[in-house]
Amino acid sequence: MRKLGQTLAKGFNEKGWHWWPSDVSSLSQDHDGRQKCVNAGTCDLGCAAGAKGGTNFTYWPILENAGVELRTNSRVAEILVDANTGLANGVLYFDAKGQLQEQSAEMVVVACNGVGTPRLLLNSKSKAFPDCLANRSGLVGKNLMFHPLTGVAGVFEEPMKGHEGPMACSILSQKFYESDPSRGFVRGYGLHSGRSTTPMTFAFWGGYGIDKPIPWGN
Repeated sequence: MRKLGQTLAKGFNEKGWHWWPSDVSSLSQDHDGRQKCVNAGTCDLGCAAGAKGGTNFTYWPILENAGVELRTNSRVAEILVDANTGLANGVLYFDAKGQLQEQSAEMVVVACNGVGTPRLLLNSKSKAFPDCLANRSGLVGKNLMFHPLTGVAGVFEEPMKGHEGPMACSILSQKFYESDPSRGFVRGYGLHSGRSTTPMTFAFWGGYGIDKPIPWGN
């Protein structure tokens, strides 16, 4: 947690708010050819040590060694289904040159987030699925749930060294997580206290976008 997390924890304790250390998907010791986290704080700019638990460091090397091919600058237009079984058996996609291609497959995995996934399902219309793929309910593409987030930056009398260590990870609290009728709205919210960004990130973009960029000196 370091000094920043400990300072916040002290304030939470005084308020009587339960908290716990934030989990972070980074290595705490060397593993499988990857270096442990060196607390450089450059998580948003790229992890030079390879400690960050990103797909590029974890799954992709394994898949690449197994012969998986990655086709970049391609966009799937439609999921194809077997007319007899109704099971997905391939895709139509536009390649890097904009040419429509067909790719058969034993399995199709759809992982395109809250906008891309319904777009793809609604583009996949066939005799087996006249209302589009997986849309018998008629609700695909509706009732989108956003992930609202707001931030507050704090300034302290003494240095908190918030730029040291994994980004956005300090302490968590769900003190106000449950619905409270007295607040006038359903459901609650979580408190996630993060570190500040690196000096270079602050200079370019102003931290998490809630602060003003630092002007360049001589």
